[in-house]
Amino acid sequence: MKGGSQMNRRELIADMASRSGMTEDQTRKCLEAMIDTITLQLKKGEKVQIVGFGTLETVKRESRMTRNPQNGILMSVPDRYVPRFKPRKMLKDTINDQDQGIDRISELKNGS
Repeated sequence: MKGGSQMNRRELIADMASRSGMTEDQTRKCLEAMIDTITLQLKKGEKVQIVGFGTLETVKRESRMTRNPQNGILMSVPDRYVPRFKPRKMLKDTINDQDQGIDRISELKNGS
């Protein structure tokens, strides 16, 4: 299903556990380790590329002037880095091709 619903962390862990054969506790630890690793790499300015899925990286947003919506006062927003995700072609194709989506997910699982 596209749009409308959203999977939370607990549901993600339960789904990953059932697909992998791991316990929910093992899956939770694995997910937390993955998130921590990706976060640390992004903090160091490194890209994280997951073949067939996408690339996570940070991009610099330049400082800018904006208005405070509550009082209309002009204020400066400093430079900052924000995470960006660039999906790979295989992920985009899988999302948009419902007939072959499951086969492509299996290919990713098997390392093809």
